[in-house]
Amino acid sequence: MHKQLELIILLNDLELTLRELAEDESKAEEKMGFKLSKKQEIESTRKEIVQQLDDGILAGFRRVWNRYGKAVASVRNGICYGCFERLPVNLVARKGKNEEVSSCPHCGKFLYWLDDPL
Repeated sequence: MHKQLELIILLNDLELTLRELAEDESKAEEKMGFKLSKKQEIESTRKEIVQQLDDGILAGFRRVWNRYGKAVASVRNGICYGCFERLPVNLVARKGKNEEVSSCPHCGKFLYWLDDPL
């Protein structure tokens, strides 16, 4: 898997976790299964990931995150699971899809490909 794609997926997960923590801190510890003191560790890890991302990819991530509240979507059988639109054949037919960073032409979310029969 492309290193930048791995970082995008990690950043997306950390952002979702931080958002969930911020929504209801009083119940977050019980809901998340770890102590709120871990929030600082999560934020620290987030900063490290942001520093490793290319500027263009980070700008794209922030743009999509601000629009949808999630910047990554999986693809299965040629369908983007961010917007549930069928992806163009030229995108689906590529080999080594997870070896490059690509985004959905419909919703703009960064794509990671699950095992497709194609």
